[in-house]
Amino acid sequence: MARRFTVFRFPVSRTAPTAAPRTHGLPFDARSVLLFSLLTFGIAAALHAQPASAAQAAGTPDVGAVFQRADADRDGRLSRSEADYLPTVARYFDRIDTDRDGSISLQELTAAVKS
Repeated sequence: MARRFTVFRFPVSRTAPTAAPRTHGLPFDARSVLLFSLLTFGIAAALHAQPASAAQAAGTPDVGAVFQRADADRDGRLSRSEADYLPTVARYFDRIDTDRDGSISLQELTAAVKS
């Protein structure tokens, strides 16, 4: 005679199984400090990325600062060799030098930038 095996059927739930809440391996206090630190860092980075002056915000260069950096001998004039540090100025040196004295003054450079 053949043996009969009884098959037990368990009720199957049609809803998704509930998972235990994830703690990400850190206690609540450590997560709070980490979140606060990241927010502070983000705000500081955003403030650091802001333009330093209204001239930079408007997209216009600060001609005086550029002129001072290029004027190596601090005589208030840019010679041809000093103008080589500013490629556009070097390219148009003769056009910018309106008084034809062989050097560019701050006023000449400012007028050239405005035109």
